Amino acid sequence: MEGTATAVKTVEEVGALLQDSRGPSQELAAPRQVVTFTGLVPHTQHNDVKPGNHPYSAVDVTGMRERLMSLFALELPERNNEECIHIRRFRLDVDRTRDPVIFTLNKETEVLRTGRSLLTETLNETEAQIARLLEVKRLLEHDWSDKQEAFQLDHSAAKLVNQTANAQFKPVSAALHEGVSAPDTWSRRSWEHLDVCKREMNSGTQLRGAADQALHAVARDAEDAAEATDVAFNTRIRELEDAKAKLTDKDAMLRKEIAEEEGSLASLRQALQDKESPLQVAQSRHWTRSFRPGADRCLDHPHYRLKDELEELPQSIEALRDHLRASEDTLEELHRLHEDFSRDILNREHTISLERRCVTVRSLRQTQAKLLGL
Repeated sequence: MEGTATAVKTVEEVGALLQDSRGPSQELAAPRQVVTFTGLVPHTQHNDVKPGNHPYSAVDVTGMRERLMSLFALELPERNNEECIHIRRFRLDVDRTRDPVIFTLNKETEVLRTGRSLLTETLNETEAQIARLLEVKRLLEHDWSDKQEAFQLDHSAAKLVNQTANAQFKPVSAALHEGVSAPDTWSRRSWEHLDVCKREMNSGTQLRGAADQALHAVARDAEDAAEATDVAFNTRIRELEDAKAKLTDKDAMLRKEIAEEEGSLASLRQALQDKESPLQVAQSRHWTRSFRPGADRCLDHPHYRLKDELEELPQSIEALRDHLRASEDTLEELHRLHEDFSRDILNREHTISLERRCVTVRSLRQTQAKLLGL
């Protein structure tokens, strides 16, 4: 009877571990019953994952495997960053600089790739752990079914007494020794299976904890990197808008200077034209008086006044022409600066539109719950 009690206890312990490995919603498998993968453990529901709440058995790693599939959620922000880098290649002239935005984009992409690598490695470890748990489950079910069958046979044998009607002579039973084991071997084999099961259950628990930490770390790092990139984009847009405003103000002042210079140029041309007529008159007078006959061609006061006038007027006209040429050069330089400012303003507007397009692209992102696999 002591051996029977030991067998019953062992069968109950193996059955309890099998029940724990399946979860509370599944029954013990019948002897030799084939159990599929989906019958191993219940799938984790994100609504049940709360601080201090542990609703699942120690070997419930399939739910964590599904959560680890969130590594594919990192593909969206990574693709967004690649598209932003491609969009920013269309910046023009001096705006094509390696500003803080490109550094934060590259850093965020590196963080996302590192996170994907970590989650992929954790997912592979989870798959391996599931395979080991499946093997332990198969081992325990096989052992449990053998013990259940042996228990039923021992129970039937224990009920046989001298008055039992179905008791028969079995002369060959005493010779059946093939495949038998010693009690120590039988007990050690069972406890080894239980130890392996408990060890794998502990490994599953530790792996779930490590996987949960990895998910939170990756989600936190991805969120921090995304926030840093958003700040860099917003700062860059403000810098571009400030630069555009300053250029617009300078261009307005430049247009005012151009208008004033054009007015000054028109005044100089008019002044030059006003000087040419007196010169023509003075030259005509001097030439006409040169035909005076005889002694009347004297160097009188009008002669000296005409001579002074013929010397002063060309000098004044030449000075006006020099001033006119200088004004024309200044006006040409002002027009060139105006064109440069206009081009720079258009470039700023073009760059701002590209940066805002990048912000729009980045607005399509995964939620924190999605990154956590919940």
